[in-house]
Amino acid sequence: MKNFAELRAAAGLQDRAKFLEATGLSDRTLTAYDNDKAEPSIILLTLLRMMANGCRFCQKAHKRAKPHDCELRGA
Repeated sequence: MKNFAELRAAAGLQDRAKFLEATGLSDRTLTAYDNDKAEPSIILLTLLRMMANGCRFCQKAHKRAKPHDCELRGA
């Protein structure tokens, strides 16, 4: 996936150490995601998109789980 690091930043999770601690991912996996070497899970992408679009866990979450503007750049 392109622009994963930008999506993390838009969701407010740009601090790598805190992101790794919260998700349980390894540093190697996060580096692969950030450098477009691996595809993140759909659940992780959906959560980050909801957070980036300003909606965490609400009734309209399915509408907010659309790609964020940062993902559309350079596509």
